[in-house]
Amino acid sequence: DLLLLPGTREGWGIVAMEAASYGVPVVAYDIPGLRDAVVDGVAGLVVRPDPASLGSAAVGLLKDADRWRRLSVAAQQRAQEFTWERVAQDLLCAVSRPRTPAAGCARAAVLIPPAANIPAYSAHLTSEPQADEGR
Repeated sequence: DLLLLPGTREGWGIVAMEAASYGVPVVAYDIPGLRDAVVDGVAGLVVRPDPASLGSAAVGLLKDADRWRRLSVAAQQRAQEFTWERVAQDLLCAVSRPRTPAAGCARAAVLIPPAANIPAYSAHLTSEPQADEGR
């Protein structure tokens, strides 16, 4: 089995993670979202966004059973990093980080940019609550 993802727009690549959870390697276009979800050469392949590159990589992988098995195992291991519990912990870390870092937030620091890099969000977190002015 092999999943081909020729998407040209992708927010995250949940389909890639779902395939990975079953040990199905992914060959995906090199676009934001998919390149984040598929670790090139480790848990799948990321190729130039054109049909010839996608087809060539797919055929090459299907002909190399040892490489396919390595990618299959790595894909399944990567997918296990993205449980709902882990996602919830990362979200809590990201939200709490500007004021007080929560314990166990090292992973969130890598995956989610600091709120200080997002001016509107940062301003919202650092401003004092305003009294309701009769609205």
